[in-house]
Amino acid sequence: MPYLSLRFLLFTAVSLAAYYALPKKWKPAILLIASLTYYTLCSRLLVIPIICLTAVIWGAGCLTGKWNDAFEMQKKELSKEERKARKQSLRTRKRFLLAIECVVGFGMLIAFKYLGFLAQIANGVLSLFSSASVSVPAFLLPLGISYYTLSMIGYAADVYYGKIAPEKNYFRLLLFASYFPHIVEGPIAEYKSFSVQLCAPQALTYDRFMRAGERILLGLMKKMLLADRAGMIADIVFNDPGTYRSLAAVFAIGMYAVQLYMDFSGCIDLVCGVSELFGIDLAQNFRRPFFSKSVQEFWRRWHITLGAWIKNYIFFPLSLSRWNGRLTAKAGKLQNVYYRSTLPMLMPLLFVWLFMGIWHGASWKYVLYGLYYYALILLGLLLEPAFARICSALHIDRKSRKWSAFRILRTTVLVLIGLTLFRAQTATEAVRILASAFRIDGLYDLLALKNACSLSIQDYLLLVLGIGAMAFLSLREERGGSLFDALEKRPALRWVFCTSAILLLILFGVYGTAYTAQPFVYAQF
Repeated sequence: MPYLSLRFLLFTAVSLAAYYALPKKWKPAILLIASLTYYTLCSRLLVIPIICLTAVIWGAGCLTGKWNDAFEMQKKELSKEERKARKQSLRTRKRFLLAIECVVGFGMLIAFKYLGFLAQIANGVLSLFSSASVSVPAFLLPLGISYYTLSMIGYAADVYYGKIAPEKNYFRLLLFASYFPHIVEGPIAEYKSFSVQLCAPQALTYDRFMRAGERILLGLMKKMLLADRAGMIADIVFNDPGTYRSLAAVFAIGMYAVQLYMDFSGCIDLVCGVSELFGIDLAQNFRRPFFSKSVQEFWRRWHITLGAWIKNYIFFPLSLSRWNGRLTAKAGKLQNVYYRSTLPMLMPLLFVWLFMGIWHGASWKYVLYGLYYYALILLGLLLEPAFARICSALHIDRKSRKWSAFRILRTTVLVLIGLTLFRAQTATEAVRILASAFRIDGLYDLLALKNACSLSIQDYLLLVLGIGAMAFLSLREERGGSLFDALEKRPALRWVFCTSAILLLILFGVYGTAYTAQPFVYAQF
């Protein structure tokens, strides 16, 4: 049941009617029924893995809570030595339980998503020694497994560290895992904020209803007016790498960036708007990433919830681990204060970016995609002192607007190179496309690209105006403004926006003849 379908519209309307028709105490049950119904309609029997994973995580959480309660009741009667021994024993048991939860959660993810990739690696190694090969069955990918696995492992880790109390109601935890507005593309939720809203959802006032509708319309416009049109241009070049050179290749890479950003952020706007109708706010997942002045800042603004999850559950634990502690101790002997604090981060960052890459897909190009950003960040960190000295020697004001504009342009170019690798079928094809972008003997290929694409002049004009409008809104938000706040203060402008958005979607959206609607890009991950 795609988000861009009349069935999803009808499903949401029926769910909302039931949600607000029944008493408050029944609202979580209605959401759970709606979420499991949606999941079953989309994936049928593949609903079983999410039910089983939730059962394992829930049972382990309850057992952890039981152990914690028993220790709290007994510790006052124990001597200092006995208390210390019991605490160490409790920590060991909890750690073992968390390991089981991680093995089950990531084991399911690996089995469904990465088994074929692992078999490919094994066959490559075996081919060096014999003609034997490994074959594995191909599984259908359960809906949203990459997202709900991280959410559930995050919940398990929070229970282990004592950040939250374990949830005693299995069905409430199952709702957290399967909540239908965020199951397909996120954002990845934290149980603490989700459970608070679940117990006390916000009332659906007129302003909240209108704001939710405006966000849904904005998401639909990003997807149906801009992303799919830009994708048509990008597909021609990426499906025929090396053929289109010079400006045509550069233009296609830029259009893929437009497609991915408008597609992903548009989907997030859509699902956040739907969730707001149920009184539950989802986490922010984008914060104007193309205003970033560095690659690190870009990833703090792009797919924010994934970055936050990796930081909390991979980077911090690895940074505080014993082996990294030994590296920190050795780095502490350095005279340079900057490198003394920077070097211990490098090994955890390697695992962070390996995970970031492989999470997106089961192929070597995604591993290289993660390593590409690791290399950029590594070079940036190691060369920062030398770069600061160069800027000082050249009297460059690193806080000036011109320097900030240069940094934004530089970061955008680096991100576009990364996105080329992300979109291409293989790393080799990405290199061919990037190489063709720097050739000067294909200036007329831009005209050939236009002729090969079925978009009309009207479509190109819509793209230009739409990208310009989104850039203006982003710049306004970067300076502290907000589209939705402005619309709320001006009722007449609000109705003009909503009416215009609906008309644009009807006239130039999925009902147009120039193209057909495509599924959301990040749903495949």
